[in-house]
Amino acid sequence: MTELYKGLFPDRDGFVNHHALTFQENGVSFGWEVMTMFSKCTVALMLSVAGIWIHFPQDSVPKRNAEEGRAGIVGVWRGHSECAVKNGPCHDELNVYRFSKIAGDPNRFFVTASKIVNGKEIVMGSSACKYDEKKVALECDKPVIQMTVDGDKMEGVLKLEDGAVYRRIYLKKES
Repeated sequence: MTELYKGLFPDRDGFVNHHALTFQENGVSFGWEVMTMFSKCTVALMLSVAGIWIHFPQDSVPKRNAEEGRAGIVGVWRGHSECAVKNGPCHDELNVYRFSKIAGDPNRFFVTASKIVNGKEIVMGSSACKYDEKKVALECDKPVIQMTVDGDKMEGVLKLEDGAVYRRIYLKKES
């Protein structure tokens, strides 16, 4: 008869005999001490792996990649924006966004946003933006525009003062 984890349940007197714990498989019996040693080794292995993960945090961005990300923002971006507010004065538009660096701060940019009407570019406004290396995103001050940057694509939103999303923006960098 194979006894698996004998001793985990109280005996007739209500006592648990931990030292009698036995694990039997394929005719080989292991006592409590062997199982305790196995558990300690498993915990040590898990802590070692966790230590490696902590030593190399996943959200760290190499400096070279951050510089490449910032450098990729400067230039002309074209695309469209869609109204997020139904039955409002907003209309879907074709857009051109022109980004340039702001001197003295590698994470600050200036943007001029335009829409295309009858084939002509009409400037809607300009704003200062800050690049967040960890989020790989731009946030512009007034109006509030939040854009994620993914290589030659930018996607984001334009928000009203109350935080409501007014437009969804989709851009691709001009080659």
